Amino acid sequence: MIDDVQVGQLMQEMRKKNGFTSVQMAEKLRISQPKLSRMETGNQPVPISLLSRFCIICQISLVDFFQLLEENTYFHHYIREERAEYEVNGNSRTNRTFIDLTKDERDAICHLVYTFKSGKTSD
Repeated sequence: MIDDVQVGQLMQEMRKKNGFTSVQMAEKLRISQPKLSRMETGNQPVPISLLSRFCIICQISLVDFFQLLEENTYFHHYIREERAEYEVNGNSRTNRTFIDLTKDERDAICHLVYTFKSGKTSD
């Protein structure tokens, strides 16, 4: 299940990837920097209207944002090793790499992870 923390982490990651400071992004969104900070940490829900403006600023569709969010959640859930679980969060190198991939590349990696975890192959 996707929660406010995951939405905020992805927003923060995308903001940084697009070269905006939190102050700059808050100004563009017409909110205070502390409010943006609370949203990025998951301490305050993000209204869909604000998320829509955020996506326009970052030049990504709202649909693509939610798809990335869903894929990151899937990726987080299934990346495990026998004795250790790897934390994949908004600050991790793995997650930053994953977000930079094309949709087809992300789909392929998710399929690979699913295949590895299930021990099955698909036709």
